[in-house]
Amino acid sequence: MSDSVLNKSPNYFRCVGTLYESSLKREPCDIKLKKDGKPNGTTKGERIMGNVSIKTSKGTHTFNVYFQDTLSNGEPSRQWKMATDMLAWNPQVGGNKLQEATLVSVEGSVSVNDYVGQDGNVKTGLRWRVSRASSKVDEDEPTGTTLKATLLLKAMKHEVRNDNETGRLLVTFYGVDGMGACFPVNAIVSKDDAEDFEQGYEIGMTIPCDFELVSRHIGSKNSGKKKFGRTAEVSTFQSFDIQELMLVGGDDEVEEPESDTELDEDGNEVPTKSPWINPVAMNKAIKERAKMLEELKEKGYQGGKKESKSTSVASNLKADKAAAKSKAKKAEPEPDYDFTDDEDFDESF
Repeated sequence: MSDSVLNKSPNYFRCVGTLYESSLKREPCDIKLKKDGKPNGTTKGERIMGNVSIKTSKGTHTFNVYFQDTLSNGEPSRQWKMATDMLAWNPQVGGNKLQEATLVSVEGSVSVNDYVGQDGNVKTGLRWRVSRASSKVDEDEPTGTTLKATLLLKAMKHEVRNDNETGRLLVTFYGVDGMGACFPVNAIVSKDDAEDFEQGYEIGMTIPCDFELVSRHIGSKNSGKKKFGRTAEVSTFQSFDIQELMLVGGDDEVEEPESDTELDEDGNEVPTKSPWINPVAMNKAIKERAKMLEELKEKGYQGGKKESKSTSVASNLKADKAAAKSKAKKAEPEPDYDFTDDEDFDESF
């Protein structure tokens, strides 16, 4: 396979839970049209955009929503009715208190979100973009958020907290977006599964993975006995939740195809379709990504300005504010998830 080409790697998520909060809005917009892949003017239309937060048994998670009533080819969007139905969902916060919060299911894919924070450093995370949504959910269905993705394993290391190993593994995978650019997916392997993972997989393998998005509570409780009196009922220690992407399962590695091409139904030679990710091509893409991130950092914090296609300013400001608050909290420190360092990040393949 080519050492310079990366094909999009498949990823798909689904979340089932009750609608906790919604910031969706419907508004007019200009829709950019294309013909044969090239700009072809604009047309007037409508869009529904914002976020939905869904409460599950594994925590409350937020997803990005953006739909337009017209496609780039000028045809009506078949997803528009589904998007307008989302506006009628009843959230737990700010909704109709006389009705229960709507039980919903959202599906979509993840992509990268790179931006410069107020501290001048580049922040990277996953954006969970909704492509399908429904309120027709079986009440007995388990709630939670699952991500299935085929990714290349780039690094793994033992988690250390307060100078002690926890038994968990910090793992870094890389996927490929629709433009052929790579992006990292950082995850955690539980203590119970860490040994099996280390024995079953090696750096550079392409692995079909199952992940679960979970929230973990961090904070301090009121101390026990006092020399005099008792502990005050209201704690002065603030607690908070952090989200962790847990690797819960993996299949056999995807093997490299024997040939770059194959024959289609008509006997024509076409590129081989395979989810295998070329580790040499990925290594080159990671170096290009490093240059891009350095350029982004040089631009500095943009405040309310649009920074890039992968930047959601509102969520960035919220994340920076939460990060600043967490530093001031006198609670158990948040684990330092340093997924990639010189020792563990293998550049050899």
